[in-house]
Amino acid sequence: MMCKLRHSGGFSRLRLVRGCRLLLTWVGFAVGLLLSVGLWAKPADYLIGRVPVDSQDPALRDAAIRQALSQVLVKLSGTEAVLTEALGRQLLAQSARYMRQFRYLSLATPDGDKTNWLEASFDARLIATLQDSGASFWPLQRQPVLVWLLERSVSGSLRVIVDRQHPLLQPLEQAAWMRGLPLLLPLNDFDDKMVLSEQALWALDKVAIGQATARYELPAALIILASEHAIPAPLADPQLPGSSWQLKSYYWEAERWEGLPTQGNSLDAQFLSVISKVVAAQVSRTAWSVPVGSLGKPHYLLIQDVGRFASYEAVMQYLSRNSNLRNPQLVSATDNSLLIEAELPSGIESLNSVLTRDNLLVPQFPDPLSPTAVPLQDPLVGESNGAGESNPQGSRDKPALYRWQGL
Repeated sequence: MMCKLRHSGGFSRLRLVRGCRLLLTWVGFAVGLLLSVGLWAKPADYLIGRVPVDSQDPALRDAAIRQALSQVLVKLSGTEAVLTEALGRQLLAQSARYMRQFRYLSLATPDGDKTNWLEASFDARLIATLQDSGASFWPLQRQPVLVWLLERSVSGSLRVIVDRQHPLLQPLEQAAWMRGLPLLLPLNDFDDKMVLSEQALWALDKVAIGQATARYELPAALIILASEHAIPAPLADPQLPGSSWQLKSYYWEAERWEGLPTQGNSLDAQFLSVISKVVAAQVSRTAWSVPVGSLGKPHYLLIQDVGRFASYEAVMQYLSRNSNLRNPQLVSATDNSLLIEAELPSGIESLNSVLTRDNLLVPQFPDPLSPTAVPLQDPLVGESNGAGESNPQGSRDKPALYRWQGL
């Protein structure tokens, strides 16, 4: 959209003002949305583990590195079960082999104290190892979960928390980082408040929450209602803030609501229990187990409506980042289509599920590869003459068909 003056009599200035206002509205929302991605967990973080340590004693280092690797394996697989499987035990026994580097950190806690951590990063070979072994794998292209975090203070006032320095957000961010779950904070601007007031959020108005969440075009949201309670002076620790929180958490996805009971006495433990349940819901929908022996078999994807050279590059970059494909290679191209050869370790159904969610490269349904479909005619593939009807889905003669919608 452009702020362009159209010469049409006395309405030129009015159209300019309206066009500019609309443009500024969208630009403001886009910039605000980028700024709100404060809790976004980057794929590179999935290969980093961070554990608390008492000291930098070399005698404690090996155990801390193994613990950091166990954290990374849980992030990549999406489940703690990987740690008890034969593969997980084998990788933990060889933690030094996969470690790239480590460092010690001193990080501030919400109460102002300092905690010492060992942070270790690991080799990306772990991803291929999980994929090749048939273990559960949580694809790295993970959509964030929107977080509505509402605080009810001791005085009864309500406030949506978006300040990352707030004592509630720090343990929430840490728990999400440990489990590899990207989170997104709302803008909490005028448009949000017009749809979802603090009172409606506290009352768990599902219609209003659904409408406010729809603005961000995300499939899932986490709603946390935190009640602050004053701690009686005789029981209060003079080194800690004189209040505590009681959490009530809910998970929303596709109009389905689920209460998430919290476990643990500390905020760290409670948030970790909530995040673990959200991860379980996400993993059940998006994770896959690689069929052993499925690698090395090429599949062919025919991508149409590409159109421009810049789009060709965007398609190839998108495919190269998609963990549901391995070794994507350009076979041939026309002025509007690409024929791609790639390995699909999770199968074409899992690939289509991820692509449909991203809504950039859209599978074409009804499937043109089905026996009842019209024979495929494309200059990259040639005209079907019926001789290859027995070829499997995604074969060279019958590539899976997709349409590029662009970034």
